[in-house]
Amino acid sequence: MIKLVLPEIVVSLMAIVSFLFVFFKEETGKKLLYPTILILGLVTLTSSIFSLNQEESLFFNTYQINLFSQAFKLILAGSLLLVLSICDHTESLSGEVKPEFFLFLSTATLGMMMLTSACELIGLFISLELASISQYILVPLRRGKILNAEAGIKYLLFGAAASALTLYGLSFIFGTAKTLFLNEILQNITSLIHLPLFGVGIFLTSAGFLFKLASFPFHFWAPDVYESAATPVTTFIATTSKAAAVAVLIRLFQIFSVDHASLTYILITLSFVSMTLGNLAAMIQKDMKRMLAYSSVAQAGYLLAGLLSQTSSGFIAATFYTIAYLIMNFAAFMVMARINSHNDNPTIKNFSGLADRSPLLALTLMISLLSLAGIPPLAGFTGKWFLFSAAMEKGHWILVLVGVVNSVISLYYYLMVVKEAYLGKPESGQGLLFLGIKTRLLSYASIASLIILGVFPTGLVHWLESIIKPLL
Repeated sequence: MIKLVLPEIVVSLMAIVSFLFVFFKEETGKKLLYPTILILGLVTLTSSIFSLNQEESLFFNTYQINLFSQAFKLILAGSLLLVLSICDHTESLSGEVKPEFFLFLSTATLGMMMLTSACELIGLFISLELASISQYILVPLRRGKILNAEAGIKYLLFGAAASALTLYGLSFIFGTAKTLFLNEILQNITSLIHLPLFGVGIFLTSAGFLFKLASFPFHFWAPDVYESAATPVTTFIATTSKAAAVAVLIRLFQIFSVDHASLTYILITLSFVSMTLGNLAAMIQKDMKRMLAYSSVAQAGYLLAGLLSQTSSGFIAATFYTIAYLIMNFAAFMVMARINSHNDNPTIKNFSGLADRSPLLALTLMISLLSLAGIPPLAGFTGKWFLFSAAMEKGHWILVLVGVVNSVISLYYYLMVVKEAYLGKPESGQGLLFLGIKTRLLSYASIASLIILGVFPTGLVHWLESIIKPLL
């Protein structure tokens, strides 16, 4: 039993340990906090690997442990560890709130892990709320600015509206299907899918998860929250919560795997507008975090292009791109956190002359941004190739054409940053950046991962096939 839910137990232990550190008054005690949390993050990842092949249904079949859920827990644990690895340098998080910061980081991850295993509607909603409420609290924890509280309130209000829509949608699904269990809904899907209320229920239920994905029309929170939150919080929201959203959307979209023209047209529209709106808005941004926020809206559109195919190849492509997206975004945010720990809102100009100050960070930034733009042979290109191929299999040629045009448009704003890093000159007084061994290792690992996944994706794709195909 313990082995089945080992990742959840360890991340819960991390939350308890963080909570206990709230009572430490001595500075020496507080200094133990970060190393302790980092070790627990590593243990969470190890326990996720250890419990990868477990399979069981728990709590009267309301909590399902299988390869799909355990694989996504592994992805979430890896993403959490990456976020924790950049939490030591940022000055924007006050030392007084760091225990609370790690506490809510842990509970948000716990909620996301529970989301991947929840197989009935109430458990799904409770897990979503645990993850969401923890993230609402994380945003205003940044030191100093009143805008942080404003962004936190905005995030809370938009999130509450998305949660209300999700709950409303769940009530429609329950009302038409007469059951809370996803597998029983799937068994009766051919008779349910033609009921208008059931279709409305599926769409409204998706709202909460499209909100996490920052997809149109649930994207309004993203620019302000990315800009106002501390860099580690933004990294967490931009990476870990996206993985959890994709896991749940795969399971929801699997429900209407039979043809349903109306829902497909709605998803095509969301994908088209997300890609176009996100890229056009990102082109005029000067703040790097706002630019990456609008970039994430566009990336959500690419992901939807794969998901709406409702085939195993589409779901595999979406999961592959999610893993690539985690690495690309993490690498970009890590560079942002390292160039100036006192400035949590770097503009594009702040990257001027980065290649002179730190060639390794400049290379990491360039590889991550070119991968986000979809330049071969990087992981972002291969991921988009898979997504667009899955969409073409279902005949969505126009959407693929729009996706390719949008990828070209995105090159403009990504290359603006690369140009500043390599052709700009550092401001007076800015010397060489000293990089610790951890930052060097993370940079090398990020660059190598993006190249290897781009050139040799077959191994990961075969592993994802073994995870996704049993679901269908």
